[in-house]
Amino acid sequence: MNMLKCNKTLFYIILGFFALQIIILFSFGYTPYPDSDGYILLAQHSLKLGQPYPSISDLKELKFIWNVGAINAVELSLYIFNSIIPLLIIYTIMKVATAFILYKIAETLFNKKVAFINLILYIIYPANYGESTSTLSEVPFLFFITLGILLALKYKNKYELVILGGCMMAIANWFRPLAIVFLLSMSIYYVIIKYRDYNKSLYLCIGYLLMIGIIGSISYQRTGHFIYQARTGWQNLMQYSWDHNENKKVYSHRNPMYIENSNNMDCLKRDSIWKERCLNWIIDNPKEYLKQIPSKIFYTYISDNVNMCALMKDKNKKYMYGEISMVSLKTNFPYYTSIQLLTFINLLYYYTLIIAFIVSCINMIKHKDKKVFMPLLILTLGTMSIALVAHGEARFHNPYMPFIILAVAHYIYIKFENKINSVSTFFE
Repeated sequence: MNMLKCNKTLFYIILGFFALQIIILFSFGYTPYPDSDGYILLAQHSLKLGQPYPSISDLKELKFIWNVGAINAVELSLYIFNSIIPLLIIYTIMKVATAFILYKIAETLFNKKVAFINLILYIIYPANYGESTSTLSEVPFLFFITLGILLALKYKNKYELVILGGCMMAIANWFRPLAIVFLLSMSIYYVIIKYRDYNKSLYLCIGYLLMIGIIGSISYQRTGHFIYQARTGWQNLMQYSWDHNENKKVYSHRNPMYIENSNNMDCLKRDSIWKERCLNWIIDNPKEYLKQIPSKIFYTYISDNVNMCALMKDKNKKYMYGEISMVSLKTNFPYYTSIQLLTFINLLYYYTLIIAFIVSCINMIKHKDKKVFMPLLILTLGTMSIALVAHGEARFHNPYMPFIILAVAHYIYIKFENKINSVSTFFE
């Protein structure tokens, strides 16, 4: 009887979350982030050529290979429905399914009570609403990456499902080249924390490499290049390092991105040149490189405002983010518009989560609580990847927020265990 009550409660919470997401999608409509609009333009172009992205004829014209899975998802929606709305509905379903998957991850790692706390913290987080109103890669990435983690965690002896989990991570990587952070985190978690379970780590990697091989081989057969993910990292890191470099090395046209005779190269060759330049710059300027790391981390975690653009009434502004930027919030305080007030509330909630996460990590170290090691490892490796091979941007912390919430949920349970157990019939 208690289990039936629990299942009903869970069902109604998830259903309510879905209903609100659908209402937001059809009330506020598509959110034209620059990257999202860029995906649509590339998808439309590939559709005219009658090829998936990237088309072989465009490899010389493209500046870089962008998020392949995200663009092909847009192209498929345009091909079948001549609209991106069906894709946005699918992304909405993925967003809601991710909430349920995170519930199951928390239940597997901890218990049902922590899982409910995790779910509540996740669905009252304002930034989680409207994220599926654009074609950005975060929603499908998180859906596939969390599904992969759940398959790896939940099934102890069914290694075929662990392999499938690795495959899901590779698909996530196809949408956004970040899965290696989660794959490494899970592998380390099994080898160090879970009694040296080398088999799970091995099978997870096998599944990941298997799907990478399938995606890359299909691309190779069509284009002659083994393309399984975006290739934007070296260009972004080179440009960021140059822009923030006090001792600028002189390149052609005083621009590190400029390449002589680039018209005779494809984008993959240009990427290899940017890679070489970037590595050489790091070797020649190690102090400058290290000096840039704190600012990258700062700009990644200082604000959480970007997703609030989805809830704006007027999305046709040249610079949507201006109204809800940190500068605007500071200037207009306390006389806020409705969207600024919501952004401010979201910031307070976000900062509370960050502080609670730090406290939970201190508590974990103090009491040697290995259960929180996995989300802590994901955030640590993710932050390191931003610091070392990326640039700082508020959107970049989005994939790690579910795992911050997971650790906070566990800490809340430990802190208020007696009170939570007194209402345990709600959870069990």
